[in-house]
Amino acid sequence: MRGFFILFLLIISTSLSLNAQAFKELENSTPEKRASLFSAQLEKALDLNEEQMQLVSGINLAHAQKADEIVRAEGNKLSKLKKIKKLDKERDKQLGEVLDAAQFDIYSKRKREFVKNVRAELKALQEQ
Repeated sequence: MRGFFILFLLIISTSLSLNAQAFKELENSTPEKRASLFSAQLEKALDLNEEQMQLVSGINLAHAQKADEIVRAEGNKLSKLKKIKKLDKERDKQLGEVLDAAQFDIYSKRKREFVKNVRAELKALQEQ
């Protein structure tokens, strides 16, 4: 379950840079803390205005709480991962309604880069 939880955190933390210490803090944190951290990273990376920040914070909090429920629920890892991916797509859609086109493009590019790096790191761990 720990491995799944780490993968889950990597997916939900999406695209913005997290160093090892920040990742460890994120892994042991509450949904509210994860949402706050991610919102702050988005604010900085995307230069959000006050209205956008309020909306993004609400989206991220709802996402983190739902994701936490999925992870803690009974069920197999694959089922949970599918639910998390669906939830992540919903968040992307909601963020797309709040961010302007340029901001969403930056968000999307960073997310793709992050996922690519995570997959490479997971592959390297499996090969050890």
